[in-house]
Amino acid sequence: MVFSLAHYGNLLGEDRTSVGALRLMDVQRWAQLVFTLPVVFILGLPTLARLPDLFRGRPAGLDGLVALGTAAAFLVSATNTLRGTGEVYFDTVNMLLVLVTLGKALEATARARAAERWDALQEDLQAQYVVRRGSRELSLEADD
Repeated sequence: MVFSLAHYGNLLGEDRTSVGALRLMDVQRWAQLVFTLPVVFILGLPTLARLPDLFRGRPAGLDGLVALGTAAAFLVSATNTLRGTGEVYFDTVNMLLVLVTLGKALEATARARAAERWDALQEDLQAQYVVRRGSRELSLEADD
């Protein structure tokens, strides 16, 4: 995302058509591609593996939408990098994959903690319960 600052932040100055500015933009495009590839391979492949489900009519959920958006942004950006013109969206690909992976990790941690607490709560339950029905009291075992 640091490399995209020159594109979006007008750090190249007012003259973006000079030879030096165009070369610098090409270098930045290629640098963004190089730094995006590991993110796509490490974080994106598990998500992109669910992309065919979206086209088979199966409900793909969030993973399918993330895979579709990520693949589209990456392919457009890679094509524009190879052509040397157009906008690139490698920063969007990186941000989306990192945030979705972070969200999944946080969700897994929360689920594990909830399961541990549920198990501890189940162990703390009494072996025998007293149930009041009107004026009667019934003593029930936990297995009943």
